[in-house]
Amino acid sequence: MQCQKLKDVRWEVLPHPPYSPDYHLFLPMSNFFANRNVKNDVEVKTATNSFLESKTQEFYKKGMYKIIERWKRVVELNGDYFIQ
Repeated sequence: MQCQKLKDVRWEVLPHPPYSPDYHLFLPMSNFFANRNVKNDVEVKTATNSFLESKTQEFYKKGMYKIIERWKRVVELNGDYFIQ
């Protein structure tokens, strides 16, 4: 079940295992938002765009290669949790 807020802002939620291997993007994003106080959807979108635009092409390239390896590990373990 998708969060209603995500539906309201028309963000597509992709299926992923409970312990997602794609945290390369989300840990830095979480740190980026840690000291921010966003008050509305516009501020969330603006801050998110600012975060995404601040990352280099190498950041995204590295993350894509990491996600491939992590997804392979998820498949090998039939979706079981693992620490990498």
